[in-house]
Amino acid sequence: MTLRVIHTSDWHLGATLFNHTREAEHAHFLDFLLDEVESKRCDVLLISGDVFHQSTPPAAALNMWYGFLARASRISSLAAVIVVGGNHDSAARLDAPQAILSALRVHVIGGYDGDLDKMVVPVSVDGELRAVVLAVPFVHEYRLGIHGAGVASGELAAAIEGAFGALYNALADRAEALHPGVPILATGHLTCGEWKPGDFETELHQIGTIGAVTDRVFDSRSRYVALGHIHRSYRVARRSPTTPEVWYSGSPIALRLSEVSHRKSVLLVDVDEGDDGSVAVERLPVPPHRRLVHLDGDRATVVADAKALTWDEDLPPYVFADVHTTEPLPGLHEEVSAVLEREGESARLVQLRQLRVQADRAEGDNDAPPSLHVITPEKVLQRRYNEEYDGPLPNDVLAAFRQVLGRVR
Repeated sequence: MTLRVIHTSDWHLGATLFNHTREAEHAHFLDFLLDEVESKRCDVLLISGDVFHQSTPPAAALNMWYGFLARASRISSLAAVIVVGGNHDSAARLDAPQAILSALRVHVIGGYDGDLDKMVVPVSVDGELRAVVLAVPFVHEYRLGIHGAGVASGELAAAIEGAFGALYNALADRAEALHPGVPILATGHLTCGEWKPGDFETELHQIGTIGAVTDRVFDSRSRYVALGHIHRSYRVARRSPTTPEVWYSGSPIALRLSEVSHRKSVLLVDVDEGDDGSVAVERLPVPPHRRLVHLDGDRATVVADAKALTWDEDLPPYVFADVHTTEPLPGLHEEVSAVLEREGESARLVQLRQLRVQADRAEGDNDAPPSLHVITPEKVLQRRYNEEYDGPLPNDVLAAFRQVLGRVR
């Protein structure tokens, strides 16, 4: 028999682009996802964290979330929706309605509190136990006993790797003890394997500078590991037939301009329940309903490109404009916005930056400071420290800052 699963993550409901809503794009995506779950006759839907963009999502995002779950509960083939919290989610907010959601076959693990039993979720289809999911949400290292002050990065990396490995091993042991012989799947919301700049908004492993854990943290008894956090969809690893398939599904819509080249999709996962444990993964492309467009050049070039802009998508594009200029250009935002206006729906200028260049400097050189919308808290600290002390930020100060930042998020 084959268990059919759809894996998705990093929806970021409630996200905006410089105060411009993404509700319409999310609504289109949720319609698409429900259609795919129903038409592919899926048994399980796995959502690997970052359901919401912030810990206190707006009412519209909550309404969209609960409406989606109610609609999913009416799909006859769908035996379970299993949701874990991400670093952007409030664990308490996700967990709060569990008593009601369980009646809809929705299992939510908002955060890690050390209770392993509740993270071992059995999945029954038509009364038959078919799989066990190790539902692991975002787990900060300090909750696993890892504290990095004064510890070398190499030692931290080994300690973090060991702590996550021990967690997944203990959960697999528990699953085998409770449900022997049943296929095991797992989730996670972390940085694993190789990654690229711009793959995510926030560094998770805040203690030290290890960057990521390796896929060796996942117990080999798991057949598939559904990861969240990185916004790009790709296979992390499968080292051998006896180790799990490890995948990121990526975000379903482009949340930032840097993501426009990403293939947005959800993953259809077929798990053979026989002894060979074969797993087949197929990308289901998410139809693009709105483009993010970047206009770049001097004033005349940007205005001309804005006039020539057309689109075939359902929703008009969101436009970012970088205008290179040797002097301030007052009223430029209003000028470009007016050029983008069309009969019916108009493209929207979500950001315009005037990048100052000297007449005798190269076009690409500019001294404009980055916007606080796009710079990370860590970069703000580094820039401020350099201005105050005329030197790089010490590693021990950076490690302490990351630890504090991780606790307050």
